[in-house]
Amino acid sequence: MQVQAFFIPATAVRATLIMPIVSNIIEETGAGKNSNFSRLLYIGSAFGGNISGVAVLTAAIGNILAVEILRLYADVSISYLQWFIYTAPMWILLVVVIMYIVWKCYPPEVESFENLHKEMKRKNRELGKFTMDEKKCLAILVFTIILWLTESLHGYHPTFAALCAVVLMAMPGTGFIEWRRLLDVNFGMILLLGATLSLGYSLIESGAIDLLETLLSPEGFIEVFSNPWLAIPIVIILSQVYHLGVTNVSTAVITILPVLISVSEQAGLDPAVMSVASAVSLLLGFLLVVETMPNVVAHSTGRVTQKDFLWPGIWATLASIVIMTLVAYTYWRWIGFWP
Repeated sequence: MQVQAFFIPATAVRATLIMPIVSNIIEETGAGKNSNFSRLLYIGSAFGGNISGVAVLTAAIGNILAVEILRLYADVSISYLQWFIYTAPMWILLVVVIMYIVWKCYPPEVESFENLHKEMKRKNRELGKFTMDEKKCLAILVFTIILWLTESLHGYHPTFAALCAVVLMAMPGTGFIEWRRLLDVNFGMILLLGATLSLGYSLIESGAIDLLETLLSPEGFIEVFSNPWLAIPIVIILSQVYHLGVTNVSTAVITILPVLISVSEQAGLDPAVMSVASAVSLLLGFLLVVETMPNVVAHSTGRVTQKDFLWPGIWATLASIVIMTLVAYTYWRWIGFWP
């Protein structure tokens, strides 16, 4: 799922694609529905899907919204490459630590994977070599990533690279699908996202979100917030708690980031640091099924319940807070992101 994040922007799609593979692995190993091995794979996949959006700007709508809000309200731009540089250590540490936590919470009973290895080898032989269309697809995806990485050089928005990829996939010569297939877009999902964004912006423009800013703007809070050593863990914890109530990541980002930017500027802190810390925290929903789409997809299989998420979710939430705070205290200062 971590590799998919570079090519597939939607966490729900990445989770949906991985679940049949997980189910096949469980079936081949003969693990029961209520086994630890089953819980390990499904919850591990859900948590892995949440983490997969951390380091890649285009891998989560929350990241893109955070960058756009930061540009709109603080006149600060963060490129695809810059986002990766800022968040890569968090991503790597989260992958290792969170997967270890899930493993310890649900140690697998399966000892022999001989049947699984045989089945994987058989299916690999059936796939055969890369076809020409598959090579074209891979080349276009790599080209798109290069455009995203070099945004600071050419200045084009990430959407330009995505549109170029769509055109190349349908053009004669470079294309491998019919143009009509590209018109089969799920406009319902686009309208849903648009409605979510409109709701968030309406809260901002109408002044309703000012109530939250008022609650966070007493002189005592601003004084505490002016200390970056306290502000960063406060922002991370506040974002985690806020996400438990506002489970939609897009809505959470749109409503809380303008407030954090305003409070940061009043306290004399860099709003970019606080925005990135908050945006990443809002992606990491480990406690509740409804917090993230990978959690929902894993739960929809009927193999795991809310109770199964709770214990590893508590430890994963605590670990993510510690990891993000440590990275901000050390790595961000080393690279000059947090002066």
